[in-house]
Amino acid sequence: MEDRARPLILFGAATLILTAGFGLRDPWPPNEPDNALAAAEMLRYGNWLSPTLAGELFAEQGPLHLWILGAFQWLFGLRAGFLLPSLLSAFGILWLSWDLARRLWDESAAFWSGAALLACVQFSALAHGGGSEAVLCFLIVLGLYGLARHLLLGPSWRYFLLGCGGCALGLMIHISALFPLLLFLPWAWSLRRGWTDRRIGWNWRWLLGALVLAAIPAAWLSLLWLSDAEAVSSYRLAVLAAWPLGAGTSSWSDLRPFWYYLLQVAPWACFPLTLTLPWMRHAWRQRLGQRDTALFCMLAWAGAVLFLLSISQVKRASDFLPVIPALALACGPALSAALQYKNCRRTLWMGMMAILVVVLVAMLRVYGVAPADEPAVISLSDGSPFWLNLLSPTRLALLLTINSIHPVAVPLLIVASAAGLAGLLAGGGRRVAAVTGCVIVGVWLLLGWGAFSVLNEGRSGKTITAAAQAAAPDHAELGLADWRAQLLLHINRPVTHFGRLRADRRQEILDAAAWLNGAPGRLLLAPEEYRSWCFKNESGTLLGYAHRRNWYLLGPEMLRPECQVEDAPKRVVHFPGWR
Repeated sequence: MEDRARPLILFGAATLILTAGFGLRDPWPPNEPDNALAAAEMLRYGNWLSPTLAGELFAEQGPLHLWILGAFQWLFGLRAGFLLPSLLSAFGILWLSWDLARRLWDESAAFWSGAALLACVQFSALAHGGGSEAVLCFLIVLGLYGLARHLLLGPSWRYFLLGCGGCALGLMIHISALFPLLLFLPWAWSLRRGWTDRRIGWNWRWLLGALVLAAIPAAWLSLLWLSDAEAVSSYRLAVLAAWPLGAGTSSWSDLRPFWYYLLQVAPWACFPLTLTLPWMRHAWRQRLGQRDTALFCMLAWAGAVLFLLSISQVKRASDFLPVIPALALACGPALSAALQYKNCRRTLWMGMMAILVVVLVAMLRVYGVAPADEPAVISLSDGSPFWLNLLSPTRLALLLTINSIHPVAVPLLIVASAAGLAGLLAGGGRRVAAVTGCVIVGVWLLLGWGAFSVLNEGRSGKTITAAAQAAAPDHAELGLADWRAQLLLHINRPVTHFGRLRADRRQEILDAAAWLNGAPGRLLLAPEEYRSWCFKNESGTLLGYAHRRNWYLLGPEMLRPECQVEDAPKRVVHFPGWR
């Protein structure tokens, strides 16, 4: 393959993969609706220093990401605006990784680094999302790129300041933006051992980098502390607990063992790159024996980040994302050599075949099967192994139903896996790398353009809100109990709710009951468990099933006597909407 053709192939494939399905869906849970709604409220009410979610302070998300979302939603509208930051960040990560590998090694290493990054499941999946993970990863990679250009290819003080600026901006999302500074450790070790002669002595611009690192977050904090607005004062107190150590709310399910990232996340997040790693060691050993400082620094940096993530108590799979670009960079100069081994190609071929066969068989078994007659609480986190769902068609059908996987997605997965198997069988072992790339592109194209629009119906909240607004008269006041942001995104009238993610759920339904009794013409949109606590059996209008629960529209005449309280609600929030 000619060097001039490699960037065209790489970025052409990236365009096909990363833009697949763009603009065909609305924000999906768990985090996208919260971020999109908070950004939309910023635009509507101008609360840039004190973000709110449905009228309540929202400090769980870093302000920079919300500002970016708000800007893109203002320019392109909500449906495109909430996805563009992640899409552009993914292209930025890919370009930075490709350019850094090209400068550290050669064009071949740059191509294989980009291909390895693009092939990884988690990278492409989060690039299609609307959360802050891709934006934060871009700022981390920007910091790593700037510091690497300075320490490994420099000195270059402008790139040093660029790296510090990326870290500083990322700090306004999460403290993990400081990860690029870990590059100083392997660089100092290699300098001490005589691996490199790029010694950078004392210079006043070191202090300038530290100033940039501190000045950007300090500017934001100073704006918070200088504001006299009551909402900003309340936000100051909330943000101290949530930023920068927090990245959204956590639950007991986020408490994972030390080996969680290494044994449970990395194998699928880096798939299919993980299948080739055993054969990388030969090229890595040879290059490290030749004192390849860049390779050592990337491997050491990825290992240090993985260690810090592993010792943290709260672990989320998405936090692993920054490790992938560094691992792809380290694989760049070794991947081509690894694929020369027959066993490496055979392992890659067999691994891809196995995954596609499992998906094909599971989807064929579940196609047209009714869900099992079990409580609709079975999910990926119910404690049972995931493979158990694949063995039982009825259980898998139930799992797809409660996770709002539209039945149309099942035949699409059948077609995608069958086409992938046909391509692997036709290509054979010698062309397995090219065929794998084509399979990955084809799967993303089919899922993106074929499945996103049909999945949107059950995952966006649009169906429930449309049914609620159709059933509720125009003059009726609408209340929401145990609401979700995806519902509010599609409601085009003022609503009343009783707090977000309340721990005292019994009190919340009592507040809703008191509000219902407070005036005529009021209706309540609530999930099934709330109806069973305070409303008569079989009462209310069933609106449909979404977000793992049935939703009902309820009136005050359906309340049980014990819930017909005359006291004022303890907590009521009136939200005029975001449109």
